[in-house]
Amino acid sequence: MQNLIKIKNTEIQIKEYQGKRVCTLKDIDICHQRPEGTARHAFNRNKKRFNDGEDYLGRNTTEAKTEFGITAPSGLILITESGYMMLAKVFDDDLSWEVQRQLVNNYFRKPAPKKTMLEELNTKLVIGLKNADACKDNKKAFRTAMLENGKTYRLWLKQEKEWLTFIGFVKKEINSHKQQAESTLSIQEYAVKI
Repeated sequence: MQNLIKIKNTEIQIKEYQGKRVCTLKDIDICHQRPEGTARHAFNRNKKRFNDGEDYLGRNTTEAKTEFGITAPSGLILITESGYMMLAKVFDDDLSWEVQRQLVNNYFRKPAPKKTMLEELNTKLVIGLKNADACKDNKKAFRTAMLENGKTYRLWLKQEKEWLTFIGFVKKEINSHKQQAESTLSIQEYAVKI
């Protein structure tokens, strides 16, 4: 099964709701190696302290099944990061401290997806184009004002030339990576045909 994450010695399925990671009370029991129902009991005992929509989200039986594939006859409680931090206060043993750190750092605070080389180069290209445009705009202003000496104007011309050179370099890199990707794809397609 995909989308699993290992917390301590236990794997749980990653669950997201509206772009944020959430977990079930059962996930918390499993990670903390507690008897089933421990987290639910703690949640119910302190429910007045939790804010619906901020610390937890309630899903009915149908929503639980369609959104998460979980059969929950009484509905499903999804715990957010803030709800987990509040709920975890009741777990105060050494294992729980380790699990809390791992759940917060590795589960709730999901790492940002890494950019591909092509995405990085496209970002650099956009920045380079913006800076080159700014140099052109400033060059027009300097040209009309023609400051006392031509040093400032020559400096802007130099900066514009540097940005345009940089943009040319980035465009070449992008084309090179596209060609590599296309040739790799062609090789893979060829290998599939064989």
